[in-house]
Amino acid sequence: MKKGILALTLLGLMFSSNVAFTSETYENEEAKFKITFPDEFEAEKEVDEDGKIIYSISGTYGGMLLIGNAFIFTEAVSDDDNAVAEVGEIFRVAAAFESKIKKRKLAYWNVEDEEGFINPMKCKGDYKGYVGNYYVLVLGLIEYQFLVLGPKKAYDLNCESRFINSFEIIE
Repeated sequence: MKKGILALTLLGLMFSSNVAFTSETYENEEAKFKITFPDEFEAEKEVDEDGKIIYSISGTYGGMLLIGNAFIFTEAVSDDDNAVAEVGEIFRVAAAFESKIKKRKLAYWNVEDEEGFINPMKCKGDYKGYVGNYYVLVLGLIEYQFLVLGPKKAYDLNCESRFINSFEIIE
């Protein structure tokens, strides 16, 4: 009897933690996407001098840092130039976090029928000891970027997986 109660209690805790994770969804019709954060998040909109619209969202979960950006450009990137734009962003973000780029560790990131890149991050400088992944996808006028970082010893792969897999492109 005690084992049954313990099992039900553990099962209840597992389901309640899943519900808590899916409680904060950010949806943006202009940038045509939505993503679910494990906890509260902050969102900002900015328009630069060239007319580019930038949506920035960020949140934390435990020691994890979850960041998303959607850039809406005034001119579309051609399908032929998507990979060039994505790789350029990989270099820019890696440099900002003092992370090396290893070509053989780059991977494809599939979102529905679209494909972008994932770059593993091992940070130095202000984020020394943090690891994670940077995701980038360019689709015409919109560029999506997501960065998931956490302390190496406490990195939560489940948190990253649930966060990034919740990303959806909407019409």
